Amino acid sequence: MRTWRELDFFRPHGGLSPNVHSLECAIAYDVELVRECQPLVESILRSPDRAQKAEAWVNNYPYLSRWSPNLAPGFVDHPEREPRIPTACLLTPWFPAPWLSGSKENRRRIVKQLSRAYAVVRPLILRPYPLEPDFEKVLKIAQGDDHLYAVLSFNRKERFSRLVAQFKETLLKLGIRPEDKESRILRRYIGSVHALERLCCYRLAQLSTKDRDLAAEGINHLRNGVSRSKLSKAKKAVMQDFTARNYNLLLFSNSL
Repeated sequence: MRTWRELDFFRPHGGLSPNVHSLECAIAYDVELVRECQPLVESILRSPDRAQKAEAWVNNYPYLSRWSPNLAPGFVDHPEREPRIPTACLLTPWFPAPWLSGSKENRRRIVKQLSRAYAVVRPLILRPYPLEPDFEKVLKIAQGDDHLYAVLSFNRKERFSRLVAQFKETLLKLGIRPEDKESRILRRYIGSVHALERLCCYRLAQLSTKDRDLAAEGINHLRNGVSRSKLSKAKKAVMQDFTARNYNLLLFSNSL
């Protein structure tokens, strides 16, 4: 039977705040999703110096440290199939216990450490060309498929306003249009809240009908009940995240 800390993430007393600006929701989801992949949990626990590695990673690459490099060389056959390991899992002393098992103070400390890695607005990555091989690997770990890698050449003696205008013109040519700043922030963190709610349903689906109904009774966002359709949609969404982070490959190989 799952505990409330694994299901009722927004419990009024002891849970997270569903505030759409809550960075902790995004971090909690990353940690909790890993807990659903036992082979990856075991791999993380086999690294005794994982916390020290994570501290160094965050200090060296504060804006690129949401994900950590693979802890065990050869863990998977191909680098592109490496699981995405949230640095929060390595920094959390109580992992693999639920995220909410930690005290508010300890959770707040980890959130502060990773605040720049999860920041909505982060500085552009500017490095001398060509890139050093190690830094190029860092970028591949940190950036997703939505990122564009490009060589940027500009005159350092040019006026600031002109440089800004040039860069804006380049963004427009790439089809990137301005949008409301607040709406971007809201979408990002609303997504994290909804992701935790879906993960709750995903876990409920693994319980017997009797246990599921009993557990759902006290969960605020399930006050109207939990239907088969809701459970099915939640499972599909969670599995999509599993695929995007290469966790499904580990689960499949572990089941053979």
